[in-house]
Amino acid sequence: MQAASGDQESALHAFKSILRQAPESPHTAKLLDDLCQQAGLQEDAAAFWRELGEAHPDADVPLLFLGMRLESSLTQLCRRRRSTLRRSKDGRWRTRSTPC
Repeated sequence: MQAASGDQESALHAFKSILRQAPESPHTAKLLDDLCQQAGLQEDAAAFWRELGEAHPDADVPLLFLGMRLESSLTQLCRRRRSTLRRSKDGRWRTRSTPC
């Protein structure tokens, strides 16, 4: 398991290095984004896409992937929020007392 973690870190570093040099590489961007999603690093991915977009303001690929990460985060947040709501007898939405 530790070797796989090291391989994953190496791959993340390699993909980021490539994208810093060639930010319009959609194949590498997809590989990086998929790896981040599998590893539960969505916030790190969003931060990287934001950083890359700021460093390369004319590049579309970083902005596309940043948008996808933000949309995914918003969708997850809405799902969690919806799962904590219930309708009361008076028809109003109430927050459940239990955490999501």
